[in-house]
Amino acid sequence: MQDGAEWLQGLVDYHRGDAVRILDFAHADEYINEIGQAVQAAGGRLPARWLEGVLHRLKHQGPQRVLAHLSWLTARYPSPTIQEKLAYLQKREAHMQYPTYQQAGWPIGSGSVESANKVVVEARLKGAGMRWQRQNVNPMLVLRNAVCNRHWHETWTAAQAHRRALRTSRRQAESQQRLSSAFWTLVSWGVRLARLSHPPVPSPTPPASAQPPVRRLGAGYSWRKPFLRRPPSTPAVPGEASAKK
Repeated sequence: MQDGAEWLQGLVDYHRGDAVRILDFAHADEYINEIGQAVQAAGGRLPARWLEGVLHRLKHQGPQRVLAHLSWLTARYPSPTIQEKLAYLQKREAHMQYPTYQQAGWPIGSGSVESANKVVVEARLKGAGMRWQRQNVNPMLVLRNAVCNRHWHETWTAAQAHRRALRTSRRQAESQQRLSSAFWTLVSWGVRLARLSHPPVPSPTPPASAQPPVRRLGAGYSWRKPFLRRPPSTPAVPGEASAKK
């Protein structure tokens, strides 16, 4: 039972796509009445008890003939307002099967739902000085509905079983987490022990005799001009000196 708003349709689709939806009869009455007023504003003439007759037919015969009549009025007196209201009703034709709902014993008005919201929900949660956290609202409403429906024992038993199941699953998750942490701790310690029991072998160093000799700089090397080295002196040949003399 709802007023046909789009967000309500999405909410029902998310939770229970197979639920039977009923458009509040008062909302259908409101849209039909606005169509009649728009027709009269456009110059059309309607019987004095036109609205009463249309609503009686909708309630006891269904929406098929009513929507056909409203479509005829829309074609004769075209108006954006009339077209918008008619499209709203046509889109919710499946939710206006009021004869079927009444035969099944279902309500066609949302008055009982609105009053239940006041008596069941607001009377318990909107007391003077009350403040509620979000996570505590639904559990309290479950208990409140159990009291109002006289199903306290069944609801309490189911709630206890649900809490035990949650507690068990939480303990299992914590135990699994502890086991995983202990496992990786043992693996880490095992790696450390393996490294301590098998220290790395240092690489052998070559003996000092095998090392290449250190090259010493010659006497002709200049520290001031390292890139302009002196040419090596040529040793004198015996006999040349006496010849020069």
